[in-house]
Amino acid sequence: MITWEKFESAVRSYPEIADYDQSYEELMGNQKLINELRTNPSLKEIHKIMEFLNKWKCRIKYGDDSAKILLSVIAESLQLLDIIRNYNINDIDFDWKIHGNKFNLRIKDLIILLYSKFRHVDFKFGATATAKILHILAPDLLVMWDKAILEYYQIKDPRVSDSGPGYVQFLILMREIAIALNNEFQSSKLHHSLTWKDPASYLSMATKCNHPKTFAKYLDEYNWVTITRNNA
Repeated sequence: MITWEKFESAVRSYPEIADYDQSYEELMGNQKLINELRTNPSLKEIHKIMEFLNKWKCRIKYGDDSAKILLSVIAESLQLLDIIRNYNINDIDFDWKIHGNKFNLRIKDLIILLYSKFRHVDFKFGATATAKILHILAPDLLVMWDKAILEYYQIKDPRVSDSGPGYVQFLILMREIAIALNNEFQSSKLHHSLTWKDPASYLSMATKCNHPKTFAKYLDEYNWVTITRNNA
């Protein structure tokens, strides 16, 4: 069982031992770039994203040809991403139905579609890169993973896999953890919950984060510290 104390301890240690934390803060703190990426992306923003992903050892093919392919996938996914960004990992029901002009789908169906779109672009774009770019595009709901994290949760639940449905199952596990941790955080036994109603805001303060992070990101940091780093 993950306790709040164990979770907070891992998250506090993350900035000190993760080589990638600064690049994440710089990227997500660049509001102009993020806004362009989410509304009117161009090759300029795509190259920045590809540089970021390769700093995180995603080893994706770099160049104008692959950037144009990635740009086209993001551009055609903007409507779905706008919908997904309305939700967060703390209180999501993946069976909620979304009614649009051209579709009537559950949230998990939208996520499956998005994962499949990015995972199957026409150049090497692996499971790690797919989850990371999805998080960048919808950081409150979509949680990053890497090979070690995927394999760890696949052992816990065989339905987790490198696929759209498998990624949704991973998110379902993350939601369960998020709900349990939030309930413990809100407990009167935790003095800081009296001041900070939102655990993500509290953690951003506690870790002296320049740009506030989402709870979905802190779930990834916990996973990285306790799973990826331990398996390195």
